[in-house]
Amino acid sequence: MIKWKFLNCICIFAAAIFILWVGCNEQPVDTEKADGCDSIASIVAPSNSQATLEEPTTESIVTESSVVESEYYPITEGQRYLGVYVQGPEETDVLADSINTLAWFDRFDQTSDYKISLCLDDNKYIAFITLQPTDWDLKLVSDGYYDDLIIEYFKKLSSDNRANTELFVRLAHEMEMRPSYKSGWYSWQTDDAHAYVNAWVHIVNLGREYAPNVKWVWSPNRADEYTTKYYPGDEYVDYVGLTLNNTLDSRESFQQFYENEGQRDYLEAYNKPIIFGEIAEHSTSDEVRNEYIQSVFDYLGTYDKCIGFIFLNQDIESARQYKFTDCELILDTFIENARDYICAK
Repeated sequence: MIKWKFLNCICIFAAAIFILWVGCNEQPVDTEKADGCDSIASIVAPSNSQATLEEPTTESIVTESSVVESEYYPITEGQRYLGVYVQGPEETDVLADSINTLAWFDRFDQTSDYKISLCLDDNKYIAFITLQPTDWDLKLVSDGYYDDLIIEYFKKLSSDNRANTELFVRLAHEMEMRPSYKSGWYSWQTDDAHAYVNAWVHIVNLGREYAPNVKWVWSPNRADEYTTKYYPGDEYVDYVGLTLNNTLDSRESFQQFYENEGQRDYLEAYNKPIIFGEIAEHSTSDEVRNEYIQSVFDYLGTYDKCIGFIFLNQDIESARQYKFTDCELILDTFIENARDYICAK
């Protein structure tokens, strides 16, 4: 009996020793792992309505290469604009990179699609379009008779990415009649200034609806007491200008011609930035023409109220031989001064 009691004690003692040994060698719990994302117990499978990871859709994937923002090409008064009226691509080749503005004459029903594309699609130049409502009745214009043609033209200027490129439109220029004129040389020249202003306002309103990228240039032949009644109002004009084609065949400088013949004070009184829509010189002497063109750059290069000017480069008649790109002397003077003028501001 004593023997069995002794054996039981030995077994109990051995069991206690074994339990104590196991407890001392048990690995401690890693509390960081238990509280962290690697702990299986801490990962709770989300329900379908609360999933934290969703299958991406094509709408939600936005990569840098998939975002295409069209550049915007504004007209600003901090930039100078120098252009030439050109007839074809060969003239732009001759002028090289000396100009930043391309000018031409357009009609609502006869457009220069190549030049429009060069400026508004390729953005090689700023467009300066002299837009002519040739043979249109001004009263019918304001009545909406020509609206379909007008709207079609404006849509052409603002379709697709063209709307991101601003351009100048000199509408129905040299509109005034004065006592010294025996007759007008354009169909829209009229003594009825009221009809002209109404037609201008109607066209500009359509333009701002269908081609808001257009900047409007009001440009009489001269600025004086006879032209003020043709002014449509500040709301409908962005820039003002003049036609300053000198046919006097004299050694008068551009400054003298502008201040005396063009009447600078009248033009500045409109308090609008100035861009001259036509500048040209006729003379039988290339040297005189060259001096005159030099005087244009000398004066306008320091005339802060003017943001730009356009040279007429076309022989019209014997008394108006304005083409200069076929004269090496004048062309060299133009190119040398043009680059300095554009970069100066």
